[in-house]
Amino acid sequence: MSKLRCKKCGSDQVVVQTVTIQKGKTQGFSCLKGIIGSMIFPIIGWFCGLCGMGKGKFDTKLKTIRTCQNCGYQW
Repeated sequence: MSKLRCKKCGSDQVVVQTVTIQKGKTQGFSCLKGIIGSMIFPIIGWFCGLCGMGKGKFDTKLKTIRTCQNCGYQW
């Protein structure tokens, strides 16, 4: 069994961590929904632009990070 070694200094004191990364964005106020809503409901139609606000699409990935305890190099 071969030990994991640092690519920079060659030390065998390496810690392996798995990190969860989320990328994406949330939705804000939709002007199109607000305009259409104001056509259908003249007084409170602009509140239709708030429908779906805060929801978003997120992509979750796992990333493995190896850190050398001797020199601090990460890869």
